[in-house]
Amino acid sequence: MMSWRPMRPAELEDCLNINPKGLGHEIVGRARALAAWQGLVEARSFQAAVIESDEAIKGHRIVGFAASVFVSAAFAERETAEPKPGLNARVIASVITGQPAVLTAKELGYVNAQGALYLIILHPGSMPGGLTRDQCQDVLRQISLATLYFHDGYQVRRILMEATSSTEIEFVKSFSIWNVESTFEDFHRRNPRNSWNRDRALFSVDFADGLSFVVKGGHHREPALRLRASDQELLVAALRVSTDMELSQELGLKLPTLKKRWASVFNRVAIAKPDLLPGLDENPDHQARGRQKRHRLLAYVREHPEELRPYSHSKTSQRRPSS
Repeated sequence: MMSWRPMRPAELEDCLNINPKGLGHEIVGRARALAAWQGLVEARSFQAAVIESDEAIKGHRIVGFAASVFVSAAFAERETAEPKPGLNARVIASVITGQPAVLTAKELGYVNAQGALYLIILHPGSMPGGLTRDQCQDVLRQISLATLYFHDGYQVRRILMEATSSTEIEFVKSFSIWNVESTFEDFHRRNPRNSWNRDRALFSVDFADGLSFVVKGGHHREPALRLRASDQELLVAALRVSTDMELSQELGLKLPTLKKRWASVFNRVAIAKPDLLPGLDENPDHQARGRQKRHRLLAYVREHPEELRPYSHSKTSQRRPSS
């Protein structure tokens, strides 16, 4: 049995070793590529998941890994206009050279509001040499589930992913949503002595009219609560843990500070959407009232993931044209 969970930063290098073809070191070298990945972990546009097996396989519990980044439209469109192997390598090189393709938090919020996000799936893969064919497919299936979870609520226009092996190509083709963008035949014909392995392919998924990447709703909904980044951070963490003590440890906050942050969130919600928490302030039991508010608010954001995504109408957040 396999399942996925968010990657912990300390696991990054071990995860990258799972699929060496996805490291993206071909242009800048391994050391600089690792530094770029470590920087990406801190980016709002970046998400990563590990795939775990309930029982160790050849001494390993972590048997798969995948990451994703939101990138500029200009970068994504160049990749599809002239497809060639090494998508990950060019993303990583862009970070090292100071011309990052990855969107900043402000850019992410602005482009998300425009319904024009481009997503690249990085480094999908499973433990080399240790898994059966069925187990490899289970890993890739869990990667698909993690991708859906991480990006639910975003307005994605297009997704790109480079498969780096024949197994990955075969599995991705089994999903009807993926289109084969290129098998790089033209590139190999023009560059017969290139060092890239031949069993690679570029896949894409297109969403008409910037539809939200939503499994539940099937259509885009603008966020009603207009939460601040700190509010979103609190609620995302609260969805993962069950007690205030765990939440304070997760966020590195003292309990009194945590309670103040909850009060601030509730005040903002009461102004933005008064009907969401009606009548709860009439309960004389402050502790019970707080639990009721949290329960109702967390239930709401589970069904409205767009509330937890960066979203900004500020034109100053726009990606400069040259990126």
